[in-house]
Amino acid sequence: MTFVSFEGSSESGRPIEVYKFSIAGTEYRYTSSSVAVTVDSQVYEPLAMKRNQMLQSSDRRSGTVDIQVPGGNEFARLFISVVPAKQVVMTVRRFHPDDLPNPEVVGLFSGKVKLVKFSANGMLATISARPDIAAAAREWPFYKHTGGCNNDLYDHECQVSETDPAFRAFDFTVTAVSADGRDITVPGLASGYASEWFTGGFVELVTPNDLRLVLSQAGDVLTMLLPFGESIVGRKVNVFAGCAHDVTDCSVKFLNYANYGGDPYGPKLNPFLTGIT
Repeated sequence: MTFVSFEGSSESGRPIEVYKFSIAGTEYRYTSSSVAVTVDSQVYEPLAMKRNQMLQSSDRRSGTVDIQVPGGNEFARLFISVVPAKQVVMTVRRFHPDDLPNPEVVGLFSGKVKLVKFSANGMLATISARPDIAAAAREWPFYKHTGGCNNDLYDHECQVSETDPAFRAFDFTVTAVSADGRDITVPGLASGYASEWFTGGFVELVTPNDLRLVLSQAGDVLTMLLPFGESIVGRKVNVFAGCAHDVTDCSVKFLNYANYGGDPYGPKLNPFLTGIT
């Protein structure tokens, strides 16, 4: 029998689903089966879970999948204190174990986790994910006529390389963290780089791979927008230079004026608002 035959059978069908959550090179794999299963040489551990019905419609923004799991689940706990900066890719696949000799595994869902909600008592967590096609339905503004640069630092339009040692402090060690976790001390930043070189950049925790925006720099001390979800004293980090998205930073700091994504010499006054004098 084929997968379709098992799906349509009222007696022979015995569906098993496998769920994979991938974030920054780390995978969390679970199955609806009561025992561990192996799919494509990867082991999926049993997990008590319940999901909503997957809907298909002409509205590409629909189709959100909600999965309820125990609140103590290892993956769900990543979202307890601070939401991970990296995107989480979720895939759902399904097969029938009686579809011998080699069960056909069919993809049901592929998308990004948008949030994890915990019940009031913390016993349950609901993982919500949107399908990949939902992103295609969103209208994104492109370039604006502005004096500031429209590019994102290190993107394909900016073309500054984030691996350039001039703009990245590689494999430095955190020696101190403030009580709220937002201020970290990284010895060597002040002596090796200009003042506030990393303001507007980001800190990347090497293991596990995660990052935080840098709001300001004072010598070896970086103030981040949000703390990491755990103590990082003694941990290795990479720190990336920030950009003010103005002509000065682009031309002087990054030597990249040829790729400046703004119009710094445009008119400052709007004649429709101020009139012509």
